[in-house]
Amino acid sequence: MLSPHLGNHLPNVTVLDAAAERQRVWAEGRLLDEPEVGLLVMGHTHRPALRELGPARHYLNPGAWFDGFRYAVATESGAALHAFTPAAPLLPRTAAPL
Repeated sequence: MLSPHLGNHLPNVTVLDAAAERQRVWAEGRLLDEPEVGLLVMGHTHRPALRELGPARHYLNPGAWFDGFRYAVATESGAALHAFTPAAPLLPRTAAPL
């Protein structure tokens, strides 16, 4: 398991930034060493990142849902970072008729 070495859950900005940098360096090295890998997704640092190392070769960290409602979408054509923002309040659900 890599998360104890490449991620960090402490609420210290300096520590989290350093963990995110270690993670990025490791991921980019892995992508360079393994050309058959097109997308490497990692998390645990709560630092969103999307880096293109070449055509169809990306490192992606979606950030954290519970820390800014961040998420990522990855498809065959690429990846993108997003943040959820509700357009309208959710309506209460009603029971479906039987």
